[in-house]
Amino acid sequence: MTIRKISQIIFLLIYIILFLLTTFISSNTINYPTNIFLRIDPLIAITEFFLFKTIIILLIPAFVTILLTIVLGRFFCGWVCPLGTIFDIIGVLKKDVLKLYKDKLNNIFKKSFKYYLLILLLVCAIFSVQVIGFFDPLSLLTRTLTISIYPIFKFFFSSSNITFFKTNFITFLIFLLIISLSIINTRLWCINLCPLGALLGFISKFALLKRDVTNKCIGCKKCQNVCSMEAIDEKFKSKKSDCNFCLNCSNVCPVGAINYNFKFLGPFIKEESLNLSRRYFITSIIGGIILSPLIKLNYNPKSNYDRLLRPPGALPEDEFLDKCIRCGECMKVCPTNVIQPSFFEIGIESFYSPIMVPRLGYCDYECNLCEQVCPTGAIENLTLKEKQEYVIGTAVFNKNRCLPWSKFVNCLVCEEHCPVPGKAIRFNEKEIIDFKGNKKLIKFPYVVENLCIGCGTCEYKCPVSGDAGITVRKADYRSESSR
Repeated sequence: MTIRKISQIIFLLIYIILFLLTTFISSNTINYPTNIFLRIDPLIAITEFFLFKTIIILLIPAFVTILLTIVLGRFFCGWVCPLGTIFDIIGVLKKDVLKLYKDKLNNIFKKSFKYYLLILLLVCAIFSVQVIGFFDPLSLLTRTLTISIYPIFKFFFSSSNITFFKTNFITFLIFLLIISLSIINTRLWCINLCPLGALLGFISKFALLKRDVTNKCIGCKKCQNVCSMEAIDEKFKSKKSDCNFCLNCSNVCPVGAINYNFKFLGPFIKEESLNLSRRYFITSIIGGIILSPLIKLNYNPKSNYDRLLRPPGALPEDEFLDKCIRCGECMKVCPTNVIQPSFFEIGIESFYSPIMVPRLGYCDYECNLCEQVCPTGAIENLTLKEKQEYVIGTAVFNKNRCLPWSKFVNCLVCEEHCPVPGKAIRFNEKEIIDFKGNKKLIKFPYVVENLCIGCGTCEYKCPVSGDAGITVRKADYRSESSR
């Protein structure tokens, strides 16, 4: 086993361990960097810089990755990236017969495509549209594991409550498609589609570490055959922007013609170009300019605004959508499963962003874990006391469904489970004549709005089947029915 494979296994295990640790938290404090892989991702850091024109403190570790790339080249893809490791594992298991389709895929997906995609995504960021999270490999992998894979694992191996998420099927299909392509061509995603790979590839043009081929080379082509990144040309030289320094070529070279050396003049010598078409380059820029308003402008985007509940500590909506990279960290760590990926509740721009669905769960009064795991600060890191005072929304009674109001039946469930000191739900007791003409004392519940924080416990616990007799509305929403 080579040093690189050991490195890949170690980083993949670290990634998996950090992922699982956030699902078995017994306290309210996370003392380890569960989101560190997302925070060392330079694509996320640079995109957030374009969005906010400032460096996000949480993402400073990403600049360490950039500095190491300037020295070592595109090492991250070959030595660290957990998704790349998964591709390599699949590459070992794949059938040779599928190699017949490799050339066909290469004709469909060109190496330069990832650069055009990167340009389009960064242009969108300049126009304040966050779409990088849909394509960034670390966001994509974390989101898929959270929404689709982990619930399956928990279903078979855990006796606790089943975790489930909206969009789990479509998320799994997207990931399955990517995996299917890698079965045919191991690193197709990395070579042709990955925007992070494009960014690291561009930086690697100036890297100090370089692959050299001496005059010992006998042209056996063994190096070309083992290069999963297709970085070696007809003259057995490699493009620094494609090479991930896997060392496979040097391991199979029968004459030892391949060396890796530091060239300190490398950053100042133009050794290669990215071979980008000027037409497609301009098309990518124009595409980003056109796509940005199309994503922002949606038909009737405010129709579900009063039910768009964000996790406690979420920034104002526009800023939140810009900072959120749709990684699913907050959903994964939530102990009650109340945080769900949005679909198109308030337009395309909100897709995969976290929302609270109180009918499926509730915001635990003694929990502030979601704020602690957000890698970009889209959800502010509130103390537990601050979180307990944070107003997510306001509970509103639906008098057509609430049992005391609609059927003159006493029900105390919402008040009993309200976690707020002093109780945000109280009762007015009145004598009424029911549908049969009998006199009854009924406790009619009402919401004390200045105490309610919109945690959703009342809606979750409401015994009415289907839509609850009490629902949580966005913090600035007010209804006469709640007064």
